Amino acid sequence: MTVRQALGELENEGFILREQGKGTFVIRSESYPENHLLNIGIVIYKPALEAQWFFPAILSGIHAGFEGKKVNLILIPFDEKSPGIKERDFISRQINERELKELIITAEELDDEEIDGLKNDRFPFLLVNRYPAKKEINYICPDFKAGIKKITEYLISLGHRQIAFIGTL
Repeated sequence: MTVRQALGELENEGFILREQGKGTFVIRSESYPENHLLNIGIVIYKPALEAQWFFPAILSGIHAGFEGKKVNLILIPFDEKSPGIKERDFISRQINERELKELIITAEELDDEEIDGLKNDRFPFLLVNRYPAKKEINYICPDFKAGIKKITEYLISLGHRQIAFIGTL
């Protein structure tokens, strides 16, 4: 599934509104009183959202996990030009402006200082696909080393002997 397809599906289901030249906006659910909804922000780096093949699957999984719950999932794409990025207060601005109660952060590009601020303020958040600088932060990441080991063992079991890895860990 591509980003365009995932956004199209969310638009068809009535979760978002796309306006050409303006952006993509989350539509508030009116099925529950607003004070009973939990606003959860999903922070994502805009260029990665457009370029990485796995982000639609991550977003789809997050959406499925909250289906039927009294939750407003609010997609918060950002880039270097977004207000607050240079000042390192992008996250606190989003929390206040959107009345967020929790965050799911899928962006490696956010400054560690902002992540530390969330931790110090005891604001509930989860890092996705990003190893935290401090161990006491909740995160979910693929185990690339274990994956590479399994792939290598599989290739060896097939008789391959000249195996190379190009990349970083």
